Amino acid sequence: MVTDPYLSDLVPEALEEMGFFRMDGAWIKANISAVVTSQKLASILVSLGDDIPTSKLYFDQMIDALTTASSHEDNLTMLQIERSLWPAKMTDVDIPAFIVPIKPVWAMHLFDKGIANQDLFGGDPSLILRMENAYYRARRPKVPDAPARVLWYVIRGKGKHQGTMSIRACSYIDEVVIGKPKALFSRFRRLGVYQWQDILRTANENADKEIMAFQFSNTEVFDFPIFRDELQEIWQEETGKEFHIRCPIFIPLSRFFRLYKKGVGLM
Repeated sequence: MVTDPYLSDLVPEALEEMGFFRMDGAWIKANISAVVTSQKLASILVSLGDDIPTSKLYFDQMIDALTTASSHEDNLTMLQIERSLWPAKMTDVDIPAFIVPIKPVWAMHLFDKGIANQDLFGGDPSLILRMENAYYRARRPKVPDAPARVLWYVIRGKGKHQGTMSIRACSYIDEVVIGKPKALFSRFRRLGVYQWQDILRTANENADKEIMAFQFSNTEVFDFPIFRDELQEIWQEETGKEFHIRCPIFIPLSRFFRLYKKGVGLM
């Protein structure tokens, strides 16, 4: 709850982007760490409304919106509600899930403070603290989609960073755009750490070659990274195959939630 009456002009806009609602002169947001159905999440909100009477109107409005969206199977509205209650996850919000490989140098600037702390200069605080960022990769294969959930797998890379070869964070993918490097750089320049030469390198130094950019947000860094050995065990158990990742891969929702709960310690 934010009750400061003297907020600068930019703060209310930032609070709205983070899922806060204005109620009776204060900005309110519930932060629920749970992986549950929409019905169970509604019951959690009921309990919170009873425990915090001063914010009951906020919780009642969230419950009404969630109940209506669930009854109409309105997946996109349910996703918006889930995001406003971040880091809550609803198991019946049916959107695609992917694992995306990322180099340590990009991970440390975009979201991973643990890897950034191993670097002499560290990560860029202005990027790590952003709710939204952008990431670039080859056009093919044409994954991921949007909206979607993504698990970030930090590859070994060229350095000697500790904690690589593991899933270290989770985000939402908000938008996926395919286009030529200059157009994408102009569109997403305010987001991410990529400079023009980095994007041109992604296109193999060909300014006419189409590449992919995707905007992601609400990144949650895992307290318990999931390393390759454990991923191998899960893949063998569920698919009978080994875990390999060279490009983004689609995973079923059941596996996404299994991995997510391991990463945040909800097992």
